[in-house]
Amino acid sequence: KGACGVRTASISSKTEGSFDLAPNVFPNTALTLFRSKPRYRIALEWTMISQYRFMEVSVAVFLSVDASLRYWRSDAPYYYKELIVSPAENAPFNNAVGRAGDIETLHLGEYCDEDGCIELLVPAANRRARTRTGLVTGRVLSYELPNHSFYRIKPLVYACSPELLLVLFAARHSLIETIALGCELCGSYSVRSNTKEFEHTAITDTQTIDDYLKTVPGIDGADKCRKALKYISDGSASPRETDLYMMLCLPPRLGGFGLGGAELNKGLDVKKQLKSVTSMKHIVPDICWDSKRVVVEYDSDDFHIDTSETRRKKKARITSDSIKRRTYSAKKYSVVTVTNGEFID
Repeated sequence: KGACGVRTASISSKTEGSFDLAPNVFPNTALTLFRSKPRYRIALEWTMISQYRFMEVSVAVFLSVDASLRYWRSDAPYYYKELIVSPAENAPFNNAVGRAGDIETLHLGEYCDEDGCIELLVPAANRRARTRTGLVTGRVLSYELPNHSFYRIKPLVYACSPELLLVLFAARHSLIETIALGCELCGSYSVRSNTKEFEHTAITDTQTIDDYLKTVPGIDGADKCRKALKYISDGSASPRETDLYMMLCLPPRLGGFGLGGAELNKGLDVKKQLKSVTSMKHIVPDICWDSKRVVVEYDSDDFHIDTSETRRKKKARITSDSIKRRTYSAKKYSVVTVTNGEFID
């Protein structure tokens, strides 16, 4: 801030890229100066730029567990249900900071909780980052993290990878909660508050999580995450399928029936010899014990409102279910159907 009450920003060719400018925020005149005269000193009145944001690129913000989970459950990482983001190879975690001003400056409001608070990850070596305010809490990580532990979700802002997210989540939550979140991260849905779950491609899988755990053996939460991984399955398509799978497959000491060895939504090929019985080329059971030739189908449409549209859908579903039952019977599979009402009871 100069003597005449003007904020200044030094822009030079040597420091090109040292500032992260929010798109379409500078007036056209200032942008022209910025682009055409990078070696000049640009002075803008504070009243003009109070609504504009810029920070040094060497400073970055890393979302902790809850904020990262809000990101992965949002629309941002997906385009037409396909994952469109990739991990950052060299995330500058050693330069991570966490300040209350970052929430507004970097537009982090969507990742805050209902009280407007957010937890950020900071390295143990960065003392200036180890601050705690009413809005920002710093979670210190002293472990050296491997590459691909973070995703760059916007300029200067990084979220935990699904694998790191699960490990850090396990450090503060129960084994059951860790298993449930693992099935969500390895499944094709996201849980959203006050709305129906969002369907999309899986953002990780059990093999990727296992490989990541081998690179962070000493980090807090790794042991519990490794135990949870024994019971996490790929392929869940809804929270109800996850709950049903956990109830059936977890050991009795964890509250389940101990029917391990099941797979979620794994396709079964239908042989050409069964063409006279069914028109289906492959079939995807909700939960399947292939070695036992047993299938569990979860019927989530047990209590639809009886409108003309849902009646048509119900008729089509009944026809499809009939074909599936014939197909299972032809393949010598036993089928158990669980309705929403039965599962609640």
